[in-house]
Amino acid sequence: MKAIISHSYGTYKNLHLSDSYPKPNVQTLKKGKQMLVQTEAVALAPGDCRVLSGACAKLQGPPSFPYVPGGDLCGILFDMNGVDPNKVGYDVGDRVAARFTVGPRGALGEYAVIEPTMTDKVPDNISPEEAAALASSATCALHLSRRFDGEKNEMVLVVGARGGVGSHLC
Repeated sequence: MKAIISHSYGTYKNLHLSDSYPKPNVQTLKKGKQMLVQTEAVALAPGDCRVLSGACAKLQGPPSFPYVPGGDLCGILFDMNGVDPNKVGYDVGDRVAARFTVGPRGALGEYAVIEPTMTDKVPDNISPEEAAALASSATCALHLSRRFDGEKNEMVLVVGARGGVGSHLC
């Protein structure tokens, strides 16, 4: 498959287009926990730059080189790999937005591995580019907001809402 890859830590100058990067093999994915998507749009975020630079190599660095950067995407669900469509609300062929879970990598390829815990179906009125951008920070806010049961008079204090997650949460 075509993919943008990096062979070492550094800057964007380390990125190269490969026409023959191996497509993720569904057989090697965690059954029921990982799915395969055909990428339509990718949103690059500060985390992608940190990983590429090597600044967070011990926490989010790739397990090996070369690797495919990019964590937030929108794409067409290609293989559910044992994930129950009735539990997640989408199925093969649906357009979904996904955020990385292990580390921001894999999205800058024609196909990417995603997890249902950070994936949702994209409404028809949202473009792939918009969905990828929203996946970057809105999913954090969405997951945080689901912790609250919506009781009347329940209050939430959001500190430092200037960034992507805080602004989406508000």
